[in-house]
Amino acid sequence: MNSAIYFLPIGAAFIMSIGMLMAKSVLKQTNSITFMFFRSFAGLAVALFFIPLVSLAEVPHSSLLLLLLSVVLVPFSMNLLFFNGVERGDIGAQNALLQITPAFVVISDILILSHRPGMLSWTGLGLIIFAVMILAGFLFRRGSSPGTTPLSVFFGVASAAVNGVNLVILSIILPDLGRPALLIAQNLANALLAGILFFRLGGFSTLKPMKNRGRIILLSLLNGILVRVVYFNFRLISLETLGPVVTSALLLTQVLFTLILSALILKEKATAPKIWGVFLIVAGALVVTLGSF
Repeated sequence: MNSAIYFLPIGAAFIMSIGMLMAKSVLKQTNSITFMFFRSFAGLAVALFFIPLVSLAEVPHSSLLLLLLSVVLVPFSMNLLFFNGVERGDIGAQNALLQITPAFVVISDILILSHRPGMLSWTGLGLIIFAVMILAGFLFRRGSSPGTTPLSVFFGVASAAVNGVNLVILSIILPDLGRPALLIAQNLANALLAGILFFRLGGFSTLKPMKNRGRIILLSLLNGILVRVVYFNFRLISLETLGPVVTSALLLTQVLFTLILSALILKEKATAPKIWGVFLIVAGALVVTLGSF
């Protein structure tokens, strides 16, 4: 395998970190449902260009059922959980909690695919879990992270669990369906579900009292193209070549990019517990990756 492929999930992690900073900027001025509606709409608009590449005629019914689970329940609920957490906590801390995803990938990999990780992978996973425990303990200390609550910590861990299960499901159905079909299906499901919630919330009337409406919509649309199309494609290619465990581990470099960019752009404080947590998370990700060779 070409070693350059290992940089693909790292590139995806960098793209996601930029998307998260954009999301935080938007969520300061609007709610998560409005943001998700415009984000999903943009992702779907771009994804529809892939329709000529899609053929579902020979796809096994079992893969179609897993596709339904993957596109309707898992990604939407993961995004809803995560962005609710972002509304209640700072982006660096919330993103750090999401990095426990590989633990749920390994558990799902064992339960669903009966795979058994090697000792080196278990060591890396232990480092990641230890780092998240450090961060979680820091977050629960009163006054250590303004705006972060136990509820936001719950949202972060829950979104990581859902994300981990989804990565394993995607790796199962990807060979039968292909990237274009998954791209269209996930963006279509997200757009439909986000649209239902958006119009139940009040639809476009919710934008009237908001300042900078044009900026909110533009950033949400750009976020949808960046995250729902570019990042998603990078992640699927990585799943095809590296598998769910290594992919989820290398995507953890996202927390490093987010910590740096949030400190530089959003002026969020890079505290010692955050820095140590990020260092251990990235170290654990590298050890898990080495265990795949």
